[in-house]
Amino acid sequence: MDALQSLKTKKSPGALELARAVLQGNYATPAELFSTSWDNTKEKLKNFYNEKVKPTVEEKIIPGVSNAISSVDPRVQVAAYDAVSHYSFSPVTRAAHAISNKQKLDATNSPLNNAINGGEWRTNTGFIENQNVEGAGWDQISYGINTMDKAGCGIFATYNTLIALGQPVSSKDLVEIISEYEESGNSLGGLIGTSPLAVQRYFARRGYSNKLEYDSSKETLNSLGEETSYSAFIGLALNNKSDIRDGGHYVAIDRKENQDDQKTQDSSESTKKSYIFNVHNAGDYTDKYRGYTLKNHTTLHSAVHYTTDLSSMCVIAVGAKLK
Repeated sequence: MDALQSLKTKKSPGALELARAVLQGNYATPAELFSTSWDNTKEKLKNFYNEKVKPTVEEKIIPGVSNAISSVDPRVQVAAYDAVSHYSFSPVTRAAHAISNKQKLDATNSPLNNAINGGEWRTNTGFIENQNVEGAGWDQISYGINTMDKAGCGIFATYNTLIALGQPVSSKDLVEIISEYEESGNSLGGLIGTSPLAVQRYFARRGYSNKLEYDSSKETLNSLGEETSYSAFIGLALNNKSDIRDGGHYVAIDRKENQDDQKTQDSSESTKKSYIFNVHNAGDYTDKYRGYTLKNHTTLHSAVHYTTDLSSMCVIAVGAKLK
């Protein structure tokens, strides 16, 4: 039974089934999914959120989660993050977002098309680096009740990690990742991003070897960075370990063989290291290349703590697919 027929019979398809059906053209317009227009439906949802949900979220839920996140135990931090990350948006909402997001990502006059299909914000291997750049267009791409410029770093880290692992990706893959996290993994509906456990589950479900590390000490992270089982890493750090409301950020980190002559952020730490760790979508855009040419390090610990005021919550190591 295809996704459209499932909706007609009131049987909900899964997020990936639905997204793929949308991307394959089974839904020409959102009108095929709604008895009223999507714009009217979205406006009603927005009003309901602002009037009923937002006050509770901002006055009660976020402060409570923030208190839990302030724990010195990163396992408690991650558990608190994940506890508010199991809301599932309806198949109708996910489909509407998928349709709109795909159209905007592929529009020929959109800066998003430039980013996805090989423009100035992608390296020759395809990493997306421009989440918060003004005019980049990510504020037009929906993720739950939020937009990708504000809450999409976990999704960008997932996408960039696939590239680091040598997987071919496109706008279709980005839309599918968004849809999957809208089904499960969005924290407070996407208000504060994506659960790290959801990111780990994403790769585990696809058969990639992976490990979640809570210990952010130099010894532990540098040892993890040298493990041959993994070639890509996702770091999550809080801007303020005592208050989640100050936000956090995911980065994807790829590991390459050290060619000895590559300039790095932490070159003084050691003159001879096995690998170079490149940090992607790090959020430093003082010039158009800063996001992906200067953020490279000789150790994983330095890469995860790419600015000194960050407090690491956890690191997810990802390797090749299990055979």
